[in-house]
Amino acid sequence: MSQPNQGKPPIKPPLPNIKGVAAPETDGPAQRKQAKRASGRIRLSDWVEDNTQNMLSLIGYGLLGFALIDYIDILVPARLMNPQWELQAITALVAKVWAPLFGLMLVFCRRKGSLGKREMNLLNIFSWAALGLAIIYFALIPLSIGNAFRLSQNTTQQLTNQLNQQTSQLDQYRRAVDQANTPADLGRIFAPNQPTPNIPDPQAAKQELLTQIEQYEQEVNTNTQLNIQSTRRNLIKRTVINGFTCLLAGWLFFKIWRFSLWARQWKRFAS
Repeated sequence: MSQPNQGKPPIKPPLPNIKGVAAPETDGPAQRKQAKRASGRIRLSDWVEDNTQNMLSLIGYGLLGFALIDYIDILVPARLMNPQWELQAITALVAKVWAPLFGLMLVFCRRKGSLGKREMNLLNIFSWAALGLAIIYFALIPLSIGNAFRLSQNTTQQLTNQLNQQTSQLDQYRRAVDQANTPADLGRIFAPNQPTPNIPDPQAAKQELLTQIEQYEQEVNTNTQLNIQSTRRNLIKRTVINGFTCLLAGWLFFKIWRFSLWARQWKRFAS
């Protein structure tokens, strides 16, 4: 009669082979102790890390695609030498800079492993594209300054022309009031094509009207100067923001180009 195996641990069935989940090794006492300490926790395998890396790369390619669509939408149709359009385009390019930055960061964020030649050629193109974006954003700085200067001149000229037109109309109105000496003359100024109003003191009405014209002219001059100053302040603020953002973006794109040297020289290390 066979004796039972006393003192031997029961044989446990193997854990199921679940993709992405690594079974704890329990061959020796140290491994059994570590497995007991990690009871209730799941140790992930390299398969999960590979999937995560692929997901980050895919999102990076997607962000670069979104950036290309945004750039086409901003720059097409192009209206070069139009300072207002140039200001809007530069501001939009500054606002959309996060997409290519994050996209390039994700596609170049790689771990030790192997990549196909097609993807390496694509990464080579993206590396040089980072340098191109750096040059473009650096070039936007002087372009933004020159555009702000031209836009300020155009706005000042436009407001000055409007002021001159209003001043000319007020001068004509003032001369008509000066030449009015009778209630009928003043009536044609106050209410043309209407019956002559009853004006008991034409000289007092004439002086009051001249005073109102002077006050209105001063208000027009003051408002025009305020509009010119406000436009200049807004242009200076926008130019400074765009300039510093373009400088930072250009520097980051240049650094991405520097750090992605391995993508441009991959053929030297290809097996």
